[in-house]
Amino acid sequence: DPSIAVQSVNVEIGSESLRAGQSGNYTVTFFPTNSTDQTGTVNSTNTSVATVSLSSTTLTINAISVGESTISYTSNDTTNGTISDSFLLTVTEVLPSVLGVKILKNIITTID
Repeated sequence: DPSIAVQSVNVEIGSESLRAGQSGNYTVTFFPTNSTDQTGTVNSTNTSVATVSLSSTTLTINAISVGESTISYTSNDTTNGTISDSFLLTVTEVLPSVLGVKILKNIITTID
């Protein structure tokens, strides 16, 4: 069987933004879909903002602190040259949590 070379890869982006402390999973798709070597490497240009790991064709991004980082995936198949996809991830501030709300009602009584 001859091997089928990768022609392109695409990182399926659900969101290009995460809040600090969140994580997100992103799927890599290959064209053609029956490419022989569907392995690759991942990179984050700013690991103080976000880290990225790879399991099969799923990238897991952990947002660490506010800022931006370019997330990239590069195919190990170099038959057609370097094939990669990347996107700019923005990490935003954590939303403050509300522990409790106390409502005070003012009652005004008029004495005639």
